[in-house]
Amino acid sequence: MKNLILVTSLLLLCSISHAAEELPTFTGYYAGVTASMPVVSVNLHANHMGFVSMAGVCDSNGSIVSFSPGAQFGGMFALGALLRLSLEGTYSYNTPQTANLKCQCSTAPGVADRFTFSSTMQGTFRGRIGYVLNNLLPYFVVGGNIAGLGLSYSNEVGDSYAVSTMQMGVLLGAGLEWRMANAWSLRGQYHFTVNYSADLRINTIYGVTDAQGAAYAASYANSLELGINYWF
Repeated sequence: MKNLILVTSLLLLCSISHAAEELPTFTGYYAGVTASMPVVSVNLHANHMGFVSMAGVCDSNGSIVSFSPGAQFGGMFALGALLRLSLEGTYSYNTPQTANLKCQCSTAPGVADRFTFSSTMQGTFRGRIGYVLNNLLPYFVVGGNIAGLGLSYSNEVGDSYAVSTMQMGVLLGAGLEWRMANAWSLRGQYHFTVNYSADLRINTIYGVTDAQGAAYAASYANSLELGINYWF
């Protein structure tokens, strides 16, 4: 009887030890694909003596709701038994990409100063810090963002100006990663990004020249992201 109890105890200990060895460690290098839904909000401020408003100012806002496929790669490292630090890079492409903004003349409905803001892509370099809970990793994320932005102006008499630029920004968020098997994980994440504005110089419109004429489009985005990673 004592031998049976001893054998049973040893088998149980071996089973627990083997199970512990197979628990996800959340360490190593990984690469994967992402799908996100960013909601990009745009705030436009523009000034020119030739604008259709009597004050020579155009303030407007709009938004772009996109589906953005992308890719990510990175490495995760242990900071003690359960704390994890990850450094990763991502790239995603927006569809659709534009928001149309305008300031309309109050006395002539067909006359307006029209602007188009575009957000085509974004790349990030970000760090994650998380805590291992069995096969789950809740984490916070912070990093830098670079976005492809554009701003253009047009009116009904053919005046037009445009600029395309890459602008830096910051990213903050949080998420949860689930280690499904030894080599695969699934994660969901929310993040908030703010970019520097896209700036456009506007010289002559409607035959009026204004050396100080300009438009500024500031943008920020709230994003929900799903990703699947393969761990090497």
